[in-house]
Amino acid sequence: MFYTYRQNNSGGSFSFDEDGISVYVIVEADSASEADSKAREIGLYFDGIGDCSCCGSRWSSNANSYWGDDTKGDAVPSIYGEPVEQVEESWTWMGDRPEGFIHYRNGNIDSIRVVDGNFQVQIWREVAKPEPVKVYVATSGSYSDYTVEAVFRNKEDAQAYKLADDWLEFVLMDGPADVRPHYLATWNQRSGEWSSSHDSLYDGNDDVSVTDGSDYLNNPWIRVTGWDRERVFKVLGERKAELLAKTAGIV
Repeated sequence: MFYTYRQNNSGGSFSFDEDGISVYVIVEADSASEADSKAREIGLYFDGIGDCSCCGSRWSSNANSYWGDDTKGDAVPSIYGEPVEQVEESWTWMGDRPEGFIHYRNGNIDSIRVVDGNFQVQIWREVAKPEPVKVYVATSGSYSDYTVEAVFRNKEDAQAYKLADDWLEFVLMDGPADVRPHYLATWNQRSGEWSSSHDSLYDGNDDVSVTDGSDYLNNPWIRVTGWDRERVFKVLGERKAELLAKTAGIV
């Protein structure tokens, strides 16, 4: 659920902070009390200390609302019970700065701005990457008769499509593909070193993968893969030296 805090311009001005404080602060939480706790972490306060005695407190609690029961929250980010992007607004209190911020549970923050007479939600700060969107492709035939029949959001729909005899799963990409060389370096005590590379879709994991074992003649082998060529060969050299030293009884 989402809980909305509307700032009162106590003393004749609004507080603004690029970390997520403006006229509207919307917090995702499971309850009003949890929202209040998160709001305090953001920088809101509900004791009114330092606020103008004439204008009133700058912030009001959702869990202990003076105006009524605000403890239920909204299913989507909202202002006065209406989804943010459906709210008509032509007045800007903050000039070219955001009129509000939405703080999500995963740490991401969106801004709220006035665009063409309506509030518009825009990405402000991404801490957590969104879950990848998957699509399911129903296909039929093979070789020269291979055909993509349809594309579905749900796997069950692709599997049930009667005009297809197979289906594939793909991750929907946002933006150009980042294709780069992926490196493989191996060493076998009997046959020595061997390496190769092939272009592949970059997965964002910069760690190297190391496996080892022995062949049918009990010769030890090491296999290292990764995106950084220098690091792949460095790790292979270190593991090779470690293995040979252990075999020789040095360590």
